[in-house]
Amino acid sequence: MYIEALLGGIISVLTPSVFFMTIISIIVFSKMDLKNDFRLFTISIFCLLIIIYYVIIGMFLNSTAPGILTDHRIKLLFVILNISIGLWLLGLLNVFSKNIESNKLFKSIGVVIISIVFAAQSYSATAPIIGTILIASIGETTILATVLPLLVFAVGFTIPIGLIVFLMSRFISKKKEKKWFVIVESLIGIIIITLTIVRIFLS
Repeated sequence: MYIEALLGGIISVLTPSVFFMTIISIIVFSKMDLKNDFRLFTISIFCLLIIIYYVIIGMFLNSTAPGILTDHRIKLLFVILNISIGLWLLGLLNVFSKNIESNKLFKSIGVVIISIVFAAQSYSATAPIIGTILIASIGETTILATVLPLLVFAVGFTIPIGLIVFLMSRFISKKKEKKWFVIVESLIGIIIITLTIVRIFLS
């Protein structure tokens, strides 16, 4: 079961929603003024937060989590977070943007926000695999026996994402003053805001 969980986590990286959120994460971390050592530490925290989120939501999949995910207040929170990220990428939050790029506290807040958004947006793509893992663990008598497969899945999911985000953000951060980067950044911001608005009308 553990090998299947690990492979399931790695395969989930290839799904469209996870791929798109990975691109957003690369852009976000490339905008932050991070030295290589601190970049690695920051992205490690980002991955750890995603792992924690997935384990928690997996553990409460049949009870608490669905209610949380469908709660209108939680949906509103995600709408605000998504639009804020989109506006930031468009350069319309320059005052806050400068703080995030230079201040450690704001960087930490930014990491927490992007990890929550990443996990929430990518969960729809990974839910079937998590459901399969939970079904396979039915009959286990200890919580640890249920948590471990979820943990293995989450680790398999976040390690490739963390490596991609670290390497690409380090490379792109050297190019962020280039015109093409500003254009790509703005396009992604527009896409995030547009998709968020469309989801509001469809929900």
